[in-house]
Amino acid sequence: MDNSKSEEEFGLKGNYLFIGWMVLFFLLIYFVGVIASIVIAFFLYLRFLAKQSWTLSILYPLLFALSVYLIFVQGMGVYYFTSPVS
Repeated sequence: MDNSKSEEEFGLKGNYLFIGWMVLFFLLIYFVGVIASIVIAFFLYLRFLAKQSWTLSILYPLLFALSVYLIFVQGMGVYYFTSPVS
């Protein structure tokens, strides 16, 4: 009985953390642009929410952002990845 209550509380907390992370991601897109937002938000998610190692938390966001840049900006010529604030 006690175990199910703690699982329910963890699930609710996890939902709030994920929603907060998504809000942060959208705010970052607005203020710093898409490519930088991918790096920052992906790093924060991997390091603090998924509890991955520092190596993976740094390497994966950089590789993913590089892939997005090469595919969309270099490959397809899509240049709307800058911040509207700047």
